[in-house]
Amino acid sequence: MRCGPATPSAQTLYLYCFRQGLESRPGVFARHYLGFTRDLEQRDAEHRAGSGSPLLRAALAAGLEVTIVRLWPGGDRKLERRLKKTKNLPRYCPICNPELNEAAERIGQKGL
Repeated sequence: MRCGPATPSAQTLYLYCFRQGLESRPGVFARHYLGFTRDLEQRDAEHRAGSGSPLLRAALAAGLEVTIVRLWPGGDRKLERRLKKTKNLPRYCPICNPELNEAAERIGQKGL
C-alpha cells in the first residue's frame, strides 16, 4: 500500500509526529502515535479536542506540535499491529527519517 491522500470514508492508518518528544515527562519518550480510523478528519478533531489517545492528549497538554505526517489509505488493523510491533515508528516518519527506505514503502504489500 502506498501512502498518500485518504478519502473520508476509507479506512486509514495515520502517523502523528511530535516534533519534540515527551522527554521532559519522567519515563515517557514517545515521539510518534500510530492510529486507525474510518474518518480521518473526525478522528483528528477528536484527538485535538482531548477525547482521543491519552498519549496525544499529553503531547497537546505539554504544548507540543502534533502533526499527521504519513497516511496509509486502505490500511487495516492487521497492518496497524504489524507496524506497532516493530517498536520503531520513526522508521516510517518522513520527518525523523527523510530517506524512507524501500522496505517502509512496501510494508503493506510484502511485510517487514
